Amino acid sequence: MKTAIITGCSPGGIGHALALELKHRGLRVFATGRSLEKISDLKKSGIECLSLTVDEPASVAAFREEVVKLLGGQGLDYLFNNAGMAAFRPATESDLGVCKTMFGANVFGVIDMCQTFLPSLLAAKGVIVNVGSVAGHLPLPFMSNYCASKAALHAYSECMRVELAPLGVRAVYVMTGNVKTNTVNVKYHLEEGSLWYPVKENYEKEQEKAATTGMAPAAFAVQLADQTLNSRRDTVWVGEGALMTRIISGLENYLPFKLWPAAFSHGYGMKRIGAPRN
Repeated sequence: MKTAIITGCSPGGIGHALALELKHRGLRVFATGRSLEKISDLKKSGIECLSLTVDEPASVAAFREEVVKLLGGQGLDYLFNNAGMAAFRPATESDLGVCKTMFGANVFGVIDMCQTFLPSLLAAKGVIVNVGSVAGHLPLPFMSNYCASKAALHAYSECMRVELAPLGVRAVYVMTGNVKTNTVNVKYHLEEGSLWYPVKENYEKEQEKAATTGMAPAAFAVQLADQTLNSRRDTVWVGEGALMTRIISGLENYLPFKLWPAAFSHGYGMKRIGAPRN
């Protein structure tokens, strides 16, 4: 029986839906969450639920010991690094503490998990699946730190793929489009003194849009499973708008101008920023 670890399996998210999908396909699934209580419903489906905080090295080490015992000498076939977070903030008004926490979950935690489980992955000639985002390649206003974390994850995945290929371990990067999840679970507000206060209305609308629109996690999980279990692709594009992002981003390479900055600037009404206030 193939085995898979999935990080970040809170209800309503990608990891939760993916755990159910992989279990349905006959895999032995180790689902993780900061709180076991929150993912207790997965246990009822025959999924093994374990506590894990990916940005805490001690938690990762303890988790590995537990999983190795459960595997009983068997290797690990799939490591889905899905846990992460996002935050809306102007690039120069970011909360550094929130930024560090986000990079801890989105980047440093992934690095730790890959290093920690490499021996198990080598034993099974397994696959590392890093759930990234198209955001890592788009100039999304007020999401610079999140975009930067996903761009870093993409670069890490690309380099790791070359290093691990001779050892028989694959590294897959997921260009995730819009998925209706709970990744953005804290709503931020622009203060009146902010330089970007003139676009406050659009700023709040985009946060609401991010939290309430997109592909359903269950549908996303089916597509992700298809493209990671049944293909040899190094990069997969899944989620609402992922294909369009791929096409437009490719088109930009042949144009004398960039489409995305103009589109996002217009969408947010950025011309209002810096304009004289009555």
